[in-house]
Amino acid sequence: MTQKTVGRRIAINTISNYIGQIVVLAGGLLLTPFLIEHLGSSRYGLWVLVSAIVGYAGLLDLGIANAIVHYVAAFKAQGEPQRASALIATALWLYIGLGMLAMLLCVLLALLVPGHMHLNAAEQADLAQLMLISAVAVGVGIPCVASNAILRGLQRFDQANAIVVGGTLLSIGSMIAAVNLGWGLPGMIIANMLVNILSQIPSYLLIRRSAPDMPIDLRRAQRSLVREVGRFSWSLFLVNIASQLTSKTDELVISTRLPLAAITPYALGRRLSDVAQLLTYQFVKVLMPVASELHAGNEQQQLRELYVTSSRLALAAITSVGLVIILLADAILRLWVGPQFAVAAPIVLILTLSNVLDMSNWPAVQVLQGMGKHHPLSIISMMTAAANLGLSLLLLPQFGVIGVALGTCIPTVFEVFCFVLPYALRTLRVSVLTWLRSVLLPALIPALPTGLLLYLGHQISALSTLLELGLLGGLAGITYLLVYLLISPPERVIVRNVLRAYWVAHKRA
Repeated sequence: MTQKTVGRRIAINTISNYIGQIVVLAGGLLLTPFLIEHLGSSRYGLWVLVSAIVGYAGLLDLGIANAIVHYVAAFKAQGEPQRASALIATALWLYIGLGMLAMLLCVLLALLVPGHMHLNAAEQADLAQLMLISAVAVGVGIPCVASNAILRGLQRFDQANAIVVGGTLLSIGSMIAAVNLGWGLPGMIIANMLVNILSQIPSYLLIRRSAPDMPIDLRRAQRSLVREVGRFSWSLFLVNIASQLTSKTDELVISTRLPLAAITPYALGRRLSDVAQLLTYQFVKVLMPVASELHAGNEQQQLRELYVTSSRLALAAITSVGLVIILLADAILRLWVGPQFAVAAPIVLILTLSNVLDMSNWPAVQVLQGMGKHHPLSIISMMTAAANLGLSLLLLPQFGVIGVALGTCIPTVFEVFCFVLPYALRTLRVSVLTWLRSVLLPALIPALPTGLLLYLGHQISALSTLLELGLLGGLAGITYLLVYLLISPPERVIVRNVLRAYWVAHKRA
């Protein structure tokens, strides 16, 4: 596979991912103030708490989704579609069993967890009811993960994102309808479950069209492939546990000491801080199947180039968006959900810094997964998650929700610089000097003028409208891009060639 082919494939899949994620983010951001207004801060906090608790059932994916992506891409590159078909069937049987187990575990959680929360009797009863309904939704939802993973393994991110966009729009519409009809939180959960089920129909039709030589037939499952899936996914399971502990535990920690209303500002701060990471991840998540193909073809130099280039682009992307979110956090919160929630701005700052650091290593994680050398990362992730939980519990009594945010950020700093980065550089044989020169500096230097522009703009303007906010954020983005292209020759050459091709085509027309 040539470097030009790799670049084209990554570009197409990334654009598709961004279109899909922008729709998902926009829908979520617009839905949030609607839910807070119609449900109230406490009921919205209950919704966040339920999502955090049942979200742990997602751990029963066991890393199988990434195993599907990896093996479908690898078997396709090796010309073994029948083996890919057998692996998919095996994974689906595993998912069916895990879905039933997840349902049972959620029922047990519904019986045990509410009594340990800082809730009154009525809130505990509501929490138990919602968790029982969510048990069915989770049990059905786990097997539904497979279809998206198959499409990503085929590198048909465009089709996977089309399904996600359609499902998101249907889900938002059904949730709004459930609230307006007075069905409340139970109706919202049921509506989401039904949309998830319906989305499987177009997903499998697209899979059959994209890979007719790779039929999905449960009778093709092979016991021997269970071990192969497990060998790849066991460490991803630990990584998923760590991710859930990091992303879902904070709200649970807060609920043990503070009322439900305290969860809402923190959840909003986390939601806003996650925007930069979610947008950047749309580029990063296309790397793993590409790395799987390159590794299957023993193209080591291209793997190193893939890591360096993708790390630079990912860090630049999240830094540019993260700067806007950090320096304009109070204005964004004020215009998004109301001035009473602007107090969450410090939470946004801390969690966004944590996400920027975390994202700097995601390209390495994806490439290492494609190479099958990701297993040591699972231990590192578990250590970080345990430190996150311990620090959050330790700092909450003295610093409140700010302490919980610090409990997330501090372990991330150690994980990035003391463990993941050195391991990635050593495994991929990239020098520290190369990483500093080709990844870190090109991404950070443009942050200086961009940050100054945002600070001065915020001081001069009251940013009382979304138009003012958008103009300042857009100007900052353009500033960052221009400085970045000035000091990053590879991307400057690409942009110049694209503009030249467009100019030639325009003159011919």
